Amino acid sequence: MQLNKILLRKLLIAIAGLLLLGVMFIVCVNVYILKTTGSYIFNEPNDVPDAQAVMILGAFVFNDGRMSDVLNDRVLSALEIYDRGKVSRILVSGDHGREEYDEVNTVYISKALGIETYGYVADRQPYLNSKRYQIRGSLARMKAFFNVILHSKPRYLGDIIPIAGDGRKSWDEAEY
Repeated sequence: MQLNKILLRKLLIAIAGLLLLGVMFIVCVNVYILKTTGSYIFNEPNDVPDAQAVMILGAFVFNDGRMSDVLNDRVLSALEIYDRGKVSRILVSGDHGREEYDEVNTVYISKALGIETYGYVADRQPYLNSKRYQIRGSLARMKAFFNVILHSKPRYLGDIIPIAGDGRKSWDEAEY
């Protein structure tokens, strides 16, 4: 009986130690990504360097066509950057119904691939599920970290369409 208590105690200590190490690893990876991308993410449109395009990361669209608050803020921010002459193109990405997009992760992965990239914080208001978004962002940074380390390939990859070309070629419709 005494042996079982000792084994159980050692097992619980080992599990607690592994959990602590896991949490420390998650925190360290998040701090690393935030530190390495921080100088490429801007809060003011005038601070954003001139670039070829601004990309609007996908977010939820309601069935009636209305944009979610997150997507609406991203579109307004992109238009603000475009109207200031910072970019000559606007690229809109779809989200395939997933919530894995985040400007920090996009900048981190792009930089790792050698792509000159900058981020712009598009949040113009507090969002209903902001705590959930923060947790999701932390986990998404972990995924981005491992995607870079493991050289993961994109899941949704179609034909290459040059950004300087006709944007209608990217439409999902058969005719344009």
